[in-house]
Amino acid sequence: MLESQGELKEPDKGLENLASISREYKNWRRRIQHSSDKIIEHFCWQYVMRLIYTRKGKTRLDAHAYLEVEGDDLIGDLDPLPSLAFQALFARMQKLESNVNEELFGKEKVQKAVLSGIIEAMLTWLSNDQEFWRMMEDKSWQFDELGLQQFVLDLHFIIEIAISGGYSSRKIHQLGSAIITRAIGAFAARGADVQSALNEDEWFSHVAKAAIRRLMLVVPLSRDSLQSDDNNIFLHDN
Repeated sequence: MLESQGELKEPDKGLENLASISREYKNWRRRIQHSSDKIIEHFCWQYVMRLIYTRKGKTRLDAHAYLEVEGDDLIGDLDPLPSLAFQALFARMQKLESNVNEELFGKEKVQKAVLSGIIEAMLTWLSNDQEFWRMMEDKSWQFDELGLQQFVLDLHFIIEIAISGGYSSRKIHQLGSAIITRAIGAFAARGADVQSALNEDEWFSHVAKAAIRRLMLVVPLSRDSLQSDDNNIFLHDN
């Protein structure tokens, strides 16, 4: 009788060991995933920093692109395009998508994490750059309708890049929306009429999608399609 009771206890001990191994396995998976996320985050941030800053440490994306600008109303333009810095981002994302899909074939989750992470890093930098917003919110600088329209188009464009590539995320939309709202606030603080300056969001999304289709025709998937100097990044037109 005692032997039977002892035999019954052995399976219970085995189940406890199995549960312990399972918990340890889950802990290791969480640690590995956390480390993987950190590596991807670091790569994305470094990639964006190389895109934004020149070798001399100057930013290629600053508020001057939207302040004191002259030209016709963007909404009246038949084929408006995003700013050069955002066109360059599009070209680099096309190249990166090709590389990521090749190197990480079959690992769709990692592919999406890398590509969406780069867009998120770009938007995070833009959201947090103090010098950029110091100028945008300084009323001594002229921030007119054309500048606001170009800025809003650029933000819709970067969001549409992620959507068209299949790696959009809630964070991308949240960051983009918050940045646009802040820019509109800076424009309105100058006493300007926001309603007369901007079309509906659908218009900007439509124009951004059209710009992507146009750029797909002229942006070759090679590094030779990009040139950089100390002040800007620009694309070949042919």
